[in-house]
Amino acid sequence: MKKVLVGVIVLGVIIAVLFAALLLSSDVLIQKAITEVIGAEVTIGHVLINPATHTLILKDFRVYNPHGFNIKELLAYLPEIRGVYNLDALLRDRKLHFLELSVYMKSLMVEKDIKNKLNIDSLKVYELDPKDMPLRIDNLNITVDKVVYKEILKNGKPRVEIYEVNIKNQNFKDIPNVQQVVAKVIVESIRNTKIKSAAIFGAATTAGVVLAGPLVIPAAAAIILTGKDSYYTSFDTGYDTVYNTILQYAKNMNKKIHEDKRKGFIKGKMSGASVIIKVIKDTDAKTTVGVSARKFLLPAPRIAGGILYEITQKIETLPVGSK
Repeated sequence: MKKVLVGVIVLGVIIAVLFAALLLSSDVLIQKAITEVIGAEVTIGHVLINPATHTLILKDFRVYNPHGFNIKELLAYLPEIRGVYNLDALLRDRKLHFLELSVYMKSLMVEKDIKNKLNIDSLKVYELDPKDMPLRIDNLNITVDKVVYKEILKNGKPRVEIYEVNIKNQNFKDIPNVQQVVAKVIVESIRNTKIKSAAIFGAATTAGVVLAGPLVIPAAAAIILTGKDSYYTSFDTGYDTVYNTILQYAKNMNKKIHEDKRKGFIKGKMSGASVIIKVIKDTDAKTTVGVSARKFLLPAPRIAGGILYEITQKIETLPVGSK
């Protein structure tokens, strides 16, 4: 029976990119090839190959949502992938053999819509057989900052939570195939999140079949946890634009919103928690936003981070000139 891999196999795609990079050395061809493979737009900022040191570096690797979801939203953002490859294996056997492969994934996102459909399930998928893409990694190093889980509720409103997983240079040795690369990265990323009960986790623990899908916090946004229930970030956007954008978002979440533009606060029930949003004017062109959330009187930082993530998406995607 034909085995079909459902979902975006993030690092499988990365390996495909690496292979294409070494053989084609063309950013445009690589992007087109990977976009075709996963059925969602892929962009790569820079592909850097140093033949002298046998080093390959991919910068600013982005995967966008597939059709059926907001295709303007990032599904994955990996600032850097760095590998040291064995040139002899590549030329002689056309086999990818990495002495070292370091992957930095800034955030991973799984989104579930109102019909309980996952964005990762809507991607075009291919059967991957280790024989089709010979691979060996002596040392795999993984760094993951955040996992984002976005769920569209029955009322059509989103509930977003951010998990600060903070995986730093976790090392795995002697990786024999793409499937094991994917399984290790995804399982480690979602181990301590609610996503472990989803199909993505179950698939990751089966015989090499992995469901996976990342989406990202915009690269320009540095969202920082500053307290037990609070997240803050700053925007290079004027106060009025930021405040009005947040107010519209809050009213879409709940019509019963209390707000005071002069004092810079918006508060109300959002995502099942009591939320306070503070908007602070730093300069005419810079504004800081803080979000705190409590549920049953207890701090709810994951909800606060999720709301700030949604706000950030909206502000960062405003048309040029409106900021």
